[in-house]
Amino acid sequence: MVPDAEKTFTPLGQKRLPEAVCFYSWCPTMDLIALITYTGELSLWRLSWQKVWSVSHTGESKPTALTWRPDGKVLAVGYPNCTVSLYDVSSAQILHKIQLSNSEAAKNPISFLYWAEEAGNAQGNQSSINSHSHIVKHLPQLSAIPHNRSSGSIFATKPKDTALDMFDESEKDSDTINLLIAADDFGNIYTSVYGVFDLGSKSTEKYAVPEAKKFRAIEGCASHDLSVFTLVYSSLSDPNGDSKLGCSFSISFDTGLLHSRKREIRSLSSISTKVSFLLNYIQQSIKGMEEEYLGVTNLSKKHLERLEQILIDQGVDSNPVAEFANMLAKGSPSVCLNQFMQQDLTEKGLRKWEKTTENGFIGIRSFAHEYVQPACIRLILYLDEIAGLSRWEERYTSIGLHEETVHSCVMLVGNFVGRLEELLLTIDAELKKFLNFTKWLQNVLQKIMPTEEPVPIRYQPVDILKVAEFLQTSLTNDCLAGFFSKMSQNSMARYLEELEKRNNTKRASCLYPHSFTFPKEILSDCDLRFVSVRDLFQVLDGRCKQLLDVPAKLIGDTFQQSRFTLLQSQCVDFCCATEFGKQGHLLMASRGVHEEKATYEYLALHSLPGSNENECKPTIWIVRTKLSTESTQRSDFVGLSIEEPGATLLDMEFFDDQSLAVLMQRRDENEQPACYLELVEFRELDYTTGTASFEDSSILELCKMKIHPTRFTTERARNLKVNQANGIVTNGRESRRIIGVLSSEQKDICVFDIDNDEEEEEEEEDEEE
Repeated sequence: MVPDAEKTFTPLGQKRLPEAVCFYSWCPTMDLIALITYTGELSLWRLSWQKVWSVSHTGESKPTALTWRPDGKVLAVGYPNCTVSLYDVSSAQILHKIQLSNSEAAKNPISFLYWAEEAGNAQGNQSSINSHSHIVKHLPQLSAIPHNRSSGSIFATKPKDTALDMFDESEKDSDTINLLIAADDFGNIYTSVYGVFDLGSKSTEKYAVPEAKKFRAIEGCASHDLSVFTLVYSSLSDPNGDSKLGCSFSISFDTGLLHSRKREIRSLSSISTKVSFLLNYIQQSIKGMEEEYLGVTNLSKKHLERLEQILIDQGVDSNPVAEFANMLAKGSPSVCLNQFMQQDLTEKGLRKWEKTTENGFIGIRSFAHEYVQPACIRLILYLDEIAGLSRWEERYTSIGLHEETVHSCVMLVGNFVGRLEELLLTIDAELKKFLNFTKWLQNVLQKIMPTEEPVPIRYQPVDILKVAEFLQTSLTNDCLAGFFSKMSQNSMARYLEELEKRNNTKRASCLYPHSFTFPKEILSDCDLRFVSVRDLFQVLDGRCKQLLDVPAKLIGDTFQQSRFTLLQSQCVDFCCATEFGKQGHLLMASRGVHEEKATYEYLALHSLPGSNENECKPTIWIVRTKLSTESTQRSDFVGLSIEEPGATLLDMEFFDDQSLAVLMQRRDENEQPACYLELVEFRELDYTTGTASFEDSSILELCKMKIHPTRFTTERARNLKVNQANGIVTNGRESRRIIGVLSSEQKDICVFDIDNDEEEEEEEEDEEE
């Protein structure tokens, strides 16, 4: 029997949730827990079970995986369309969305996420970017782009809500690099530095067991210096195939350039993170400008279409420009125009037209001044930083960074800013003409509108030349269309051809010696009057992504499989993996532990009833292997046999670098089944050294043939007072180490403090009294 298990550990609370939970994970740095229900709701809770925020998903957009960034400030969530969204924990704002694949694999849901981080100062790593104070840090913070234009909060700024600030804070006091690893059920893995610098995909299908059509990653582990990472897979049953199929294996990958050129990659990926967010920031700002533009043009189009319809109904061979020009020359409107002004336009409609157009023009100008231009300034500064790196050929040319592409991006930013300046000048001129036009119409309406009592008419001063110019150039001709309408591919191709001619090293040295030259010297000779702001930005966005994608692909291509290990061969009764990653035939838990300048992977395995690995007694097998790039290496083994009759292992999870948490069903003192939560000090066990060569057999087979298990014992356990439970999840924090236990219905979560026992707290309370 277990020792006194009534008051071991301290319960911190229990929560009954309205919906069943399919995924949940503790924050690694704070007392927060993220939950995903079967209905698709993503929610964040405090330890006191106060809900921080929630995001609902429906249909095919329901989350399929989640993990935390190591600093606990960002939550990564996987989706069925092979995308990963990064959520700001404090606001639920999506900081970045990663489309991991544009091919057929884009239909595969992300089923596994793991965020690995390099240990502090591994191999004396220092950042060449953070070694000096970047000038961008001394610029005013970017304003948060408003989401609701109708709220009137266009000028409200919330600097801390910007994604750029969030990622700046994460790197401020850290010289480490982190790697987000995602996987689907078809053997594809996707890696990205900081979750933003996408290194592309890698297929593990050729390394897997040939008979396994689908297999899911359920555990991940990485070395302290990110030189190698390991994923543990379990095959999934094929609905159209053999139900007996099922096996588990692990694959280790050598990270290649990511490890050997870590300092250069960290510098480049750090800048690329900021460049990516700035490009997204500019794109969202342009979208806001386009919305303002559509609001202006739609209302003007509505009034002109109504006037044209009146002319058609009256059988008058004329047009709106001729009608207004005739009224400007004669001083009074025609019959049709008089009907339009009194019955359709009216003074109220004219005021709305004037205010909507004026606010729209001001909104476009505000987006350009407050959002787009400050972002372009920062973008130029970061491109200047990349240009400096590209000239360090011995370090950065080998990872695919070239000065010509950087120069091309700088030129495009200059052209984009120049086109934006033309837009602002056009808006100023158009707004002056339009306001004179509406004042003139107001004067005419006061004159022709009937009134019950004669009142003195106060005419507003009007520049007739501006009115005439507006009628000639702007009434039916949209002067802003060239800035917002998509141009033809042929026209864009001519512009790009001219750009490429100027893209050479000698020209770059002349135009771009040390800093950005603005703007006349680098403006293309091609006519930009027909290039919209959106088209020009898309070219800039594509060129910047090309600048960053080439090194990223080169780095990702150096990831190579270094070791394959078969954990368990085929099973008889195979059950498909659940959302918690627990297999119907094998329980697994994995953890990387840093010991003496090396990282060891501890892998705990347990065959569940129903597999062909028949065991008379339930046994936990723990395998300790050094994480390295060597294909064959020595591993240590230990087996823990559960001698108690009727005991069943339900789940296990490595709690921290010392303890393995085990959820087990035992017989209590009344011989009734009850669930127990227990801890095992796995590093203090007596391991047997062997050679991990598994060409002919799996790890479990090797363990059972060569390792004699010892008796499973524990000094700390708690009776949960329930006879069924689903699983456990741990946080492993040093300051507060807690474990959550999910009920069999997956609606109740009990939380326990592992560092304190109830009896100790009661004694302390008695002493205080």
